[in-house]
Amino acid sequence: MRVVVDFGHGILMPNIVEIDLTRDCNLKCYNCNRRCRQYPGKEEITTEAVNKFLAECYNDNEFTWDKIRLMGGEPSLFSHLEEFINVLEEYHKRGCEVEIWTNGFKDSLKLLKFVPSWVKIFSGKKLSPAIYYHLKCDIAPLDYGIKIGIDDECNSKKSFSKFAKIDKNMDIICGFVYTSGGYYVCGGASAIDFIFNLGLGYSSLKEIMEDKGKKQYETLCQYCSESDKMQRYILDNGLQDIQASKTWEDKFKERK
Repeated sequence: MRVVVDFGHGILMPNIVEIDLTRDCNLKCYNCNRRCRQYPGKEEITTEAVNKFLAECYNDNEFTWDKIRLMGGEPSLFSHLEEFINVLEEYHKRGCEVEIWTNGFKDSLKLLKFVPSWVKIFSGKKLSPAIYYHLKCDIAPLDYGIKIGIDDECNSKKSFSKFAKIDKNMDIICGFVYTSGGYYVCGGASAIDFIFNLGLGYSSLKEIMEDKGKKQYETLCQYCSESDKMQRYILDNGLQDIQASKTWEDKFKERK
């Protein structure tokens, strides 16, 4: 398994990309880091963005993704899923694994019956929107005068650093995220950028590798409370019962 780039600060980005196909979700879990519950919508990745991603894949003969993971929202609700999978088959033949991560809730798996055997389906087998592996993420550090730096550890950064140490985690570890907005260092960053319309996505893989995610870490982390530093602040200041701080509350109200 190859490493795409060493981001420094103990962060190694694996050669995996998660493609967020749709914001639509039939479950909308609590503390969703894509904010499907907090900021619901049915937006899908654009045809233009899909074509741009595929062109970059096929035109770069020196680079091949080890794994492309189709996600959401709930990927089974993506209106062009079968078409997209079909065009990935030739790329899969280069040695790239293709996965679909579904919540497995209600009819999700039935909607994936057409999926060919060369695509791996991972089901969360969820029965409710309650999940326990996502931290509360909508208490913005910027609302409390706290600056999150690139050296401050968070869930995503820890999962990246595990790549260098624990091979058995390779099947579940996260990587880059790709959406209509471009490439992102994590799924939480892509959602923040979409919701606040900050335009911080990287237009190409080369661009995110050269900048090492710096512009996203410096800006988008200030909206997210998944860092260890912010989680400690929440505990030390009795903010455990707050679902969202003012910046997020104001933004969520716009969608209602």
